[in-house]
Amino acid sequence: MDKALAAFETCLKKSNYRPRYLAVDEFAIHKGHRYATCVMDLETGFILWAGLGRSMADFEHFFKSIGLSLLSRLKAVAMDMNASFNRLFQKYCPKAPIVYDRYHMQAQFGRDVMGAVRLEEAQKHRQEAEALKEYTKETNNPELQKMSREKSHEERKLYTELKKSRWILLKKDDHLNERQKTHLLDILSEHRALAICYAMKQEMTHLFTLTDYEEALAG
Repeated sequence: MDKALAAFETCLKKSNYRPRYLAVDEFAIHKGHRYATCVMDLETGFILWAGLGRSMADFEHFFKSIGLSLLSRLKAVAMDMNASFNRLFQKYCPKAPIVYDRYHMQAQFGRDVMGAVRLEEAQKHRQEAEALKEYTKETNNPELQKMSREKSHEERKLYTELKKSRWILLKKDDHLNERQKTHLLDILSEHRALAICYAMKQEMTHLFTLTDYEEALAG
């Protein structure tokens, strides 16, 4: 194996091989108790390097072992958003853009944007329900008491629905049944902030399907 790898390395050097697009990923070994990191050439599928560990100190061996001249034509590097490898590429290959993978981009948007706005809107309904409940206690007008109780119940219902609507907002349209689609439209029509976030999510999903650079820039 070592001889084969050495021969392969010699062949690459003779051909003046310089990768343009790389991907870095970590994976578990030994039932998840230990990790390793690998670097792949996305155009050829070659594994350029693999090493034990996933820390910055572990991964720095990649740059020291292959030499920076091999990375002189590097145009971009793909990696997980939660990895710290980007710092080392910014250090050793500052001109190569970092491209985060689709899964982590969409997951972060769903959690930090869509999720945060959904909970904020839900809290508005809860607070309104509590305020109406207090008003019901304070007023002596039977008609107003009835109206405020009904409105408080409605606000509490909207609060509960929003709390449970996480997956409806995150799922793809074609994965929703008719009842869920109707429920989604009701949520978006009643909550402008969520409607804006949902439109942004749809646009992000569309952008990840584009393969033409100019078309992607145009949106």
